Amino acid sequence: MSDYDAHVAEVINQVPEADPEKVAEAFARYEKDFLIPPEDAMRSVLRRFQSDTGTPAQTNQQSGGNQRQSLPIKKVEKLSDLSGDDRNVEIEVEVVTHNPRTTMVRGEEKIVPYGLIEDQPWSEGGERTRWEYKDWGNNPNLAPGAVVRLEGVSVNEYQGKMSININQASRVVVLREGVRTVTTPGEPVEISSIKSEGNVTVVGRLLASRNDVIHRRDGSGSIDVVRGRIADDTGAIGFLSWESFDHEVGSLLKIENAQVNVFRDTPEINIGSSSRIEILSRFKFRIG
Repeated sequence: MSDYDAHVAEVINQVPEADPEKVAEAFARYEKDFLIPPEDAMRSVLRRFQSDTGTPAQTNQQSGGNQRQSLPIKKVEKLSDLSGDDRNVEIEVEVVTHNPRTTMVRGEEKIVPYGLIEDQPWSEGGERTRWEYKDWGNNPNLAPGAVVRLEGVSVNEYQGKMSININQASRVVVLREGVRTVTTPGEPVEISSIKSEGNVTVVGRLLASRNDVIHRRDGSGSIDVVRGRIADDTGAIGFLSWESFDHEVGSLLKIENAQVNVFRDTPEINIGSSSRIEILSRFKFRIG
């Protein structure tokens, strides 16, 4: 089984001569190369295989009717009631975190936020389930602390882990306003405010750095890295650089597009190939 079985079945239903494996590859290419989820790629994939096989295209009324019948609305209260092939899902959740992430797609920047949501937002003291989500439509109604009803979302299952895709055609209805503390991608944040995973930009003084080696778990070799700490006037945070890092202790640095990882409630900045480091001569630390 693949993540696209339901969508492949819809295409095969309308284009029986299509090769299911090639249909799945088409959906995968749209998602991986162009950041277009399968729900939004359906029409393009369908047109392609109708053209390739000479199958007459159905009218909008026929096609829309078949798709609605094959993908009925699934209303649930708990995330645990969902399975990996569920589509067109409706559920009320609370937004725990919301992290904008800028990704380059065919030379253009596209913001695809991600974060965490919890089910049963109205229950007090009850057990809640928390899943990750990805917001393909960069919806303005998502903010930490908000309670929203997600309509027309889908479930993604990867290596046994479930998450929610908020697609471009999905609807987000705000039931309770949250507090939008999310910063614009690229805008520096105070180090003391970094609590959860996501992409950040920070400005701080380099307190320490040292070379280190990480050994691959499969025994295939090792990776040279640099560990250290950076601080502004609100706090300090550790970092791990997977790229060359030869800055002197005491340097004032601006680190853009760093990835925050949290282990045992301790955040750490990861500097990778998409990060950018700039040496500054002056900077007013107090942000906001």
